This record gives sequence, C-alpha cells and structure tokens, in this order.
Amino acid sequence: MQTEILRMGKAASKDAAYRIAQLIKTVNGVANVSVSLERKEVSVIFDENIASTRILQTTLAGAGYGVRAEH
Repeated sequence: MQTEILRMGKAASKDAAYRIAQLIKTVNGVANVSVSLERKEVSVIFDENIASTRILQTTLAGAGYGVRAEH
C-alpha cells in the first residue's frame, strides 16, 4: 500500500472536500481517504499495483478539481 498526500486549491470548501473524498473512493485500489480542510490536503492510501497518483489526479481533474501531489 502507498500513501499519497494531495494538496487542494486555496478555495477548498467543506462541500468540495466531501465531493473530492467521495470521488477518490470510486477509484479502484483506494483503501482509505481522509481530508483535512485546515491543511487543505487529502491523504489517500491505495494499492500501487492497481492505482497511481496520476490516476487520482486525473480523476479529480476530470471533475474540475485541481490538486497536486506532495513529494
């Protein structure tokens, strides 16, 4: 399993955070998602043999959410 921290945009709201978490949960291989509005970040635990950071970012971008990975 791999953990990735994704940074949300500055305009992140409670509703957007909820929608982002729900959207990420639909990605095959995602085991857990937690969102921190205070830190404007999304922590995702996923099976790196099934999902990837790129897939997570592409999924969110397709729904209009801009996030970037923390490395």
